Amino acid sequence: MRSVLLARRVFGSRRGRRLFLLALGSVLVALGALEQSALSRSRVLPYQDASLPAASRADDLLARMTVAEKVGQLAQVSVSKLTTDLDLNRVFAQEGVGSILSGGGELPGAQNTPRSWATGINEIQKAALDRSRLQIPILYGADALHGLSPVLGAVIFPHQIGLAATRDPGLVRQTTAVTSRGAKALGIRWVFGPVADVSRDLRWGRYYETFGEDPKLASELVAASVQGLQGNRPDDLVVAATAKHFIGYSQPQDGRDRFPVTLPAETLTNWFVPSFQAAVDAGAATVMTQHGAVNGTPVVASHALSTDLLRGTMGFAGVLISDWGDVSDLYCPGGTPPNPKFSCVATSPEDAVRRAVNAGVDVTMIPYDSAQFTSALKDLVQSGAVSQSRLDGAVRRVLVLKFRLGLFEHPYVDAGKAQAGAVAASDRKLARKAVDESLTLLKNRGHLLPLKKRGGPILVVGPAATSVSRQMGGWTIGWQGIPAGANPPAVTVLQGIREAVGARKVLTANWLSQADVRAKAKKASAIVVAIGEPAYAEWYGDTSTAALAPDQVRLVEAAEASGKPVVLVLVAGRPLMISALVKKANALLMAYLPGTEAGHGVADVLFGRVSPHGKLPVSWPASIKDVPMVKGMRLKDGKRAKPLFAYGAGLSY
Repeated sequence: MRSVLLARRVFGSRRGRRLFLLALGSVLVALGALEQSALSRSRVLPYQDASLPAASRADDLLARMTVAEKVGQLAQVSVSKLTTDLDLNRVFAQEGVGSILSGGGELPGAQNTPRSWATGINEIQKAALDRSRLQIPILYGADALHGLSPVLGAVIFPHQIGLAATRDPGLVRQTTAVTSRGAKALGIRWVFGPVADVSRDLRWGRYYETFGEDPKLASELVAASVQGLQGNRPDDLVVAATAKHFIGYSQPQDGRDRFPVTLPAETLTNWFVPSFQAAVDAGAATVMTQHGAVNGTPVVASHALSTDLLRGTMGFAGVLISDWGDVSDLYCPGGTPPNPKFSCVATSPEDAVRRAVNAGVDVTMIPYDSAQFTSALKDLVQSGAVSQSRLDGAVRRVLVLKFRLGLFEHPYVDAGKAQAGAVAASDRKLARKAVDESLTLLKNRGHLLPLKKRGGPILVVGPAATSVSRQMGGWTIGWQGIPAGANPPAVTVLQGIREAVGARKVLTANWLSQADVRAKAKKASAIVVAIGEPAYAEWYGDTSTAALAPDQVRLVEAAEASGKPVVLVLVAGRPLMISALVKKANALLMAYLPGTEAGHGVADVLFGRVSPHGKLPVSWPASIKDVPMVKGMRLKDGKRAKPLFAYGAGLSY
């Protein structure tokens, strides 16, 4: 009240009123300037406006970018190249690289824990944003083929071939949703899966990565996988799924990984296209090309396949990425390919980039030499060898994907929540359900199974009975499987059986000692022999025989010679040539590569907690002479051959 009276005295006169108006005007000018300044600071550019469609934002951002900034968005670099500040400056400040990946076993942080992954990816993201004129975030990718498989502690689900035996798209959708939840929590927003190849040749080291040999089944499960990974909101993706490896990859020469493929157009259309078409129709954000050549042309350099077929006929509108090092492999410095798996069509490293980009590849997984790629592509654009419109189209797709993932608004993750995001108690229950549904009973003579819990002791023996690595397979923690010293949570076959019937009723033996096996067999009412393959990935798993290792053959023969009922449990990524052993065994249970809950699942079926209902997703040839075989037909001559077990085989109780 006192201040009001004072104001009246001051401004009551004419001179006072004039002073008042002058003062008021000054205040209004000052307020206007402050408001304008605030508006300038708060004004967002169109690409920064989250309310606009992703396509509109991408168009605005693209128009502001230099050629160098655009080129960088098309390069993907291995995290192993980011070890020093000099590396960060080179990759982000100088080259403007748009995406980073962890190859098999490569870590973004100091340790293989969810928190360390999140912290490491956050640090890489910050380094990229700090060096980006337009504040463009990077996209981080990794393989996560059967759960969040590169991360120690995460639950490992059965590999795709096992999930195919379930015939359950809903289950596949659930398992991949768990994978995407964990990946997003860690900052992995680009998952290189699902594998949309169909099984064609069991000699091929990637056979277990497929959803089986039937295009219809594979299509259903690939679509479910894409949906589980990406979620139900196309403009707000959980992660970006990647259908791979486009196309024809699974029928290479002699079953050797990355070797050339020769396919009639009809076979390509009827057998290989459907599962990729299902991925496209399900909205897969990205597709990855395969390593090799189809009918003489490397897919990574094939305009007919990457553009005419994939983008034209099939209608794919997302990001097409090359596989590891494939673009640089188009050029052979010596002029002659080092072996038949290389199709060296380029005359120089720059020509390799030109061929791939003009064929239709958007992002090049260049892992170790991004400087060569970005420099070459800039020169190609400036010379006109790669058109400006081709460059802009590729970059636009990458930017749209980043906007759909929400990376501009949320480039970082909460490392404190990484553990909870990657690992949940319910994941183990789902993993056990997946094993239960996948296990395929192929023989049960005299209804030996289910075994009686109250019967005599059971001998459990074999390398797959106690090996976590074997039950997980490749692409688990490391590229070729679990590395030495890593101990992921898991239940082995032996542990699962002990839990089911009690440790006192379970006998064990040194499986390499036939004498010990025979001695323990005398005390047993039945013998469970867990056999199979060691972990492997890619060409390390190629085989010409698909034979069981000789020491395991001797083990099975010793068990079968004991006169006691024998149950064979095969832990493997493919059918093996074991016809003679199966003939003498009482029961055969195909376990595939069941993952974390292998032991519980096997025990569930052996002792009748669940009735097996997995169905074989591939043909099981009786002889390697019939390989490759699909639906009982030999591919080498088109003749029918009687398989040991037909596609779709599977017994129940």
